Amino acid sequence: MAVTSLVIGLISVLTLGLFLVGALVGLILGLVALRRTQRNPAQYGGAGYAIAGITTSAVGLVLACVSTLIFTNYILATVRVEGQAMMPALRDGERVLMWKVVEEINRGDIVVFWYPNDPSKSYIKRVIGLPGEEVMVENGKVLINGSPLDEPYMNADYRSSDSMPESIHVKDHHYFVLGDNRKNSSDSRYWGLVPEKYIYGKVEKE
Repeated sequence: MAVTSLVIGLISVLTLGLFLVGALVGLILGLVALRRTQRNPAQYGGAGYAIAGITTSAVGLVLACVSTLIFTNYILATVRVEGQAMMPALRDGERVLMWKVVEEINRGDIVVFWYPNDPSKSYIKRVIGLPGEEVMVENGKVLINGSPLDEPYMNADYRSSDSMPESIHVKDHHYFVLGDNRKNSSDSRYWGLVPEKYIYGKVEKE
């Protein structure tokens, strides 16, 4: 049992503590083995393996906790959707996974960002227009550089028939975003572009 504890502890350390359960099991087995060796040293041998197992499992447990904190704070998190602007893809009150590491932004991505007019608020929208493009909405239809945009994610029940007064040129390091519920969404049609630096997450959805 002491050797098993040591092996499990070593595995948990070598895997940077990702196997949290393994670290806990190794720690428990090590404690049990240590108690047995203290009661009957002749039968169970010395306490060396047990102490080593406890130590390595404890290290693995600490690494597991640290890894979890790093992962949830800097890599992946859950966010709660508020409002109906992204229906039917995202529903009010739904919790979705968000990648905090945003290396590339593509058309169609659902992103989380600080609202440009009030950075204390966060919005979730879909990227429609990319830097350098001319975006226009006519009778609910999105035009990119004068050509209709194919939007397979759109549901007919959530389309609108509104038109923008004029097209918007998407500046460098900015994006034009829209909600999927075009009838009920505060987005780039009304308040303009989203600076790239304001985008802090990409939703893992679809």
